[in-house]
Amino acid sequence: MLSGPVIITVAFLYLGLLFAIAYYGDRRADQGRSLIAKPSIYALSIAVYCTSWTFYGSVGRAASSGVDFLPIYLGPTLTFILGWFVIRKIIRISKVNRTTSIADFISSRYGKSFQLGALVTVIAVVGILPYISLQLKAISTSFSLLLHYPDIVVPTRSASAFFLQDTAFYVALFMAVFAILFGTRHIDASERHEGMVAAIAFESVVKLIAFLAVGESKIELVQPTDDSTGVARFLASKGEGFHHVCFEVQNLAETLLRLEIDGLELIDSAPRRGAEGPVAFIHPRSCHGVLVELIEAPGGPSWESLGFPPHG
Repeated sequence: MLSGPVIITVAFLYLGLLFAIAYYGDRRADQGRSLIAKPSIYALSIAVYCTSWTFYGSVGRAASSGVDFLPIYLGPTLTFILGWFVIRKIIRISKVNRTTSIADFISSRYGKSFQLGALVTVIAVVGILPYISLQLKAISTSFSLLLHYPDIVVPTRSASAFFLQDTAFYVALFMAVFAILFGTRHIDASERHEGMVAAIAFESVVKLIAFLAVGESKIELVQPTDDSTGVARFLASKGEGFHHVCFEVQNLAETLLRLEIDGLELIDSAPRRGAEGPVAFIHPRSCHGVLVELIEAPGGPSWESLGFPPHG
C-alpha cells in the first residue's frame, strides 16, 4: 500500500516536470529555436485527445468487449487522414480572421455576430463541463486506488463533503494555473503555444508507455537472419521502421476460418510454427497496408498439433 505523501510527492514531481518542459519550450521559442518544429512532436501533441478518463473508459471497454473501443478513435484518425483539406481550410480561415476559439470562428463566418459567438460559447461550456468532470473524477479515482493498492477500493464521497477534501479540486486548480501560464495568457492568433505543445507531447509518450503496460503489450526488435528473409526485403524497400503488429487469439484455426469467410486475404490459411508458438499472417492488402500476425495463446489447440511442448 502506498502512502498519501508518496503519491502526492510523485504527482507534484510529475507536474513540476511538465511545467519545466513547457517553460523550456517557451524559452526556446523566444530565442528562435523552436522545440516543436518537427512533425513527430505535433503528432504526439494530438494525443491530448487521449484523456485521463481513457484509462478507465477505453481500457475497461477493451477488456470487456475487445475491439469495440476502437470506433471512438477511428473518427479523429480518419479526419486527419481523409479530411486534411478541411482542417487546412479551417486553419487558413482562422489565420485570416485571427480567431482564437470555436466561438470566434463560427461567428466570423456569419458577419462576426456577437450574439452567435456568445451562444456558441455557452453551448461549448455546457457541453464540455460533464467531460471535464469525468477527467477530474478519473484522476481523483486513481489517487484513491493507488492509496489503497493492492486492495481494490472504489472511492465513495458524500455530496456534503467539504471541497478541500476532494482530490479533484486540487487537480483542477493546478490545471487552471498551467493553462493560464502557458496557454490563455497568450491569445494572439498568430502565436503558437510551444511550451504547452511540448509538454503535451511529452505526456503522450508517458501515455504510450502506460498503455503498453496496461495492455500487457511488448515491443520486439527484429533483424534479418539472411538477405532472403521478409524482414530483409522490408528493410531494403522501406528502411528501418514499424514492421508488423501481432495479436494473440485463443483459437488460431477458428480465427483464420472466420477471417477467410469475411473475405480477408491470408498469407497463412492454417497455423504454422513460429518462434514463440503457432502463428499466421494476414496480408497487408486486407489491413490497410499493415502486416498483421496472429499468435495462438499458450495451451491452445494448435500447440499440440504443431508439436509444441505442453505449456505450463
